[in-house]
Amino acid sequence: MLFNFYGDLEGRGGELDHRKGFDEARREIDRMIDSYPNRILMTSYLNRIVSTGELYEERWGYDVCTSVSADASVNRARIANGNPVNRHFRAYNADLRTTRRCCTGIDRDCGSCFDTWEHFSWIMLRMKRHLGSKHEFTNWLTTMYLFYWINRIVDFRRGAELLPEIHRRSETVDAVLYHEVPAL
Repeated sequence: MLFNFYGDLEGRGGELDHRKGFDEARREIDRMIDSYPNRILMTSYLNRIVSTGELYEERWGYDVCTSVSADASVNRARIANGNPVNRHFRAYNADLRTTRRCCTGIDRDCGSCFDTWEHFSWIMLRMKRHLGSKHEFTNWLTTMYLFYWINRIVDFRRGAELLPEIHRRSETVDAVLYHEVPAL
């Protein structure tokens, strides 16, 4: 199971408002990882990055998103701003010829985007940022591996065998870095 988060695009507010944060959802997903380490395809690290929109000193938004259509003129300034971008990414319109800004929307505020796949890319293209310690590199490497495994670029059965170990290593990393003690 892989989780995704959604913004309150309809402005309903209350418990649905993404501006309230995802603390409870993040804790529940981490609890599911602890309970079913052989079934959950998201690490605690990826869970935290997607649900907080924070990666090192960067804050999630259009200026750091790596999943913008590289050939769309609307993205010229974004691509030129120096932040990494997947130059092969394209979000095609229904005509299957032209592209739009990104896969999430044309005019949508990127602050309400919690798409797991776009955050995968954000982490993956920040490898150098993850070279500060063994823990940081483990977070990057497990994110990369999960992406390739989920997309079946690596052997699916072997990946399934490694999933509990991936969670064990990720859990250790996050507990050390964020002073959290997993619930028993």
